[in-house]
Amino acid sequence: MKNLYKIVLIGFILCMVSCNDDFLEKIPQDQITNENYWQTDSDFQTYSLGLYNFYGYGVGNSYGIAVNSDEVVQANQVQSSRIFDRITIPNSGGGWSWSTLRAINIMIREAQNSDLETEVKNHWEGVGRLLRAREYFSKVKNFGDVPWIDHELGTASPELYETQDSRTMVMGHVLEDLNFAVQNIRSEAGDNLINRDVALAIKSEICLFEGTFRKYHDELGLTDAPLWFAQSVSASETLMEEGNYSLSPDFRDIYSSINLGDNPEVILYKHYEPGVIVNIQARMMGLRDYFGATKDAVESFLCSDGLPFGVSDLHAKAKAGLPEFVMEEFENRDPRMGKTLVIPYDENMVPQNEPAIFNSSTGTTPSYSPAFIGESGISNPTGYPLYKWWSTDTPVDDVNGFLDAPLYSFNKILLNYAEAKAELGEVDDAVLDKSINLLRSRVGMPRLTLAFVDSFDDPKKAVDAPEISNLLWEIRRERQVELMLEGSRFDDILRWKKASYFGKPFVGAFVDLNDRPAFEYNTDGSNKATIVLGDRNGNPLPADAKEGYILPYLERQPNWTDDDIKLYYSPINSEALTINPNLKQSPGW
Repeated sequence: MKNLYKIVLIGFILCMVSCNDDFLEKIPQDQITNENYWQTDSDFQTYSLGLYNFYGYGVGNSYGIAVNSDEVVQANQVQSSRIFDRITIPNSGGGWSWSTLRAINIMIREAQNSDLETEVKNHWEGVGRLLRAREYFSKVKNFGDVPWIDHELGTASPELYETQDSRTMVMGHVLEDLNFAVQNIRSEAGDNLINRDVALAIKSEICLFEGTFRKYHDELGLTDAPLWFAQSVSASETLMEEGNYSLSPDFRDIYSSINLGDNPEVILYKHYEPGVIVNIQARMMGLRDYFGATKDAVESFLCSDGLPFGVSDLHAKAKAGLPEFVMEEFENRDPRMGKTLVIPYDENMVPQNEPAIFNSSTGTTPSYSPAFIGESGISNPTGYPLYKWWSTDTPVDDVNGFLDAPLYSFNKILLNYAEAKAELGEVDDAVLDKSINLLRSRVGMPRLTLAFVDSFDDPKKAVDAPEISNLLWEIRRERQVELMLEGSRFDDILRWKKASYFGKPFVGAFVDLNDRPAFEYNTDGSNKATIVLGDRNGNPLPADAKEGYILPYLERQPNWTDDDIKLYYSPINSEALTINPNLKQSPGW
């Protein structure tokens, strides 16, 4: 965030006020202690900044592209441990940590006990309770049932040895925290700081997740999903009706900017600064090209007539069940496809995103695409390079990038609203016009209507989600396309109970290895590309095959089903289970 130079001070304060050493009989007047710290509005703000654990694009060599869904793969055989079933129960760690919660509970307690004015006290209690809601939401997502702790514990506290509380109880308290935060956090809290709008955005997100998780995970036996959908709708509607946010003119504006401070679409963002806090998000595009989109991701983009790929007459080959080459696939598609992935280079047409397929070896742009591992200094694993975060305003050849990361944005609110309304059975064309159709209008896609959505059948839906309506399927598609590669797909798969998506074959572009430039062949006539071809189902073809789909991984993941409960949770570490034998291991583990 901003105020980056306060990081060291914040860490020191968190350490000091979290201590509770009774042997100290005197309170030092010239040092920061818990007893003399909580005196001003500024004290609470400084402390709270240390609890802003928003990941964004990470820091330094970490990055904000996750290979934990059916959308993207990483080069060099880097695979998701979760999808490939390589996670084991850790000895320690693994997310079962409560230090952040302890620091948050201290802040809440001190706000409640403060001598400051009521408005100030309630604001900071609200900020603390919002942060606690986020922290517990993360814990419930990972482990299911967890202990509910709303106060600071000591080493002798009996709660340390009790079993977990139910998901119902914990998330009930989370909703109480969210509602208190919305009612008491200031509307104007300072530049890029937690305010009421941020609280509404977080409530919109958490309630949609919890509602869908309860609805589709019938093994939980919970029947109150509509309550959570209604809460999500309420939060989203408030943000939509108050008019503080609007969509940026260009879809990529919030992804390729080094300063999101004036962007009308952004509710909260993580600010990066050269020499202070940097990221490598842009480096993952173009020059290094570590990631590639999957065929499933590419096929999720509609055709320009609003019909699915494989249904529309604009792609007759696909409709007939025949493969298309990359150049063909990008024709007459949702414009977001070309703003998310690299448009194949055509030497007769300078593309909008030419730099993203830059040749790092020769300093030129290749006159063909895709380029594969071993070719032209580019190592794309699928033939679908990413473009979403490409920016000429930040370095792409080292680790000192400084793209700002949107954390909560208006496009997500519109998507949350449309999905929650659909789950409640309350969608009409007016609902679509103030949500999904705003997103479509921005990129020039046809309007979605109830009549249109029932005028065709998408064969992919019959395989991937036969239990939901055509409308809900298209709303989910809109979510995937709008937020593709941002990391939300993983949570969506969890809450929809779609572990089978993790079992899809990872397949890339359809290619003809004979149709490559002469300089991409070795002197003996063999192709320089390190590439394995397969069929659309991910089955390897003979080694001498020249046409086929790129297989980015040499091995297949398990054939997961939606009822493989293990995939929806993380395991509790063995140390915690040993220390507290009353704890129960996560479902499926």
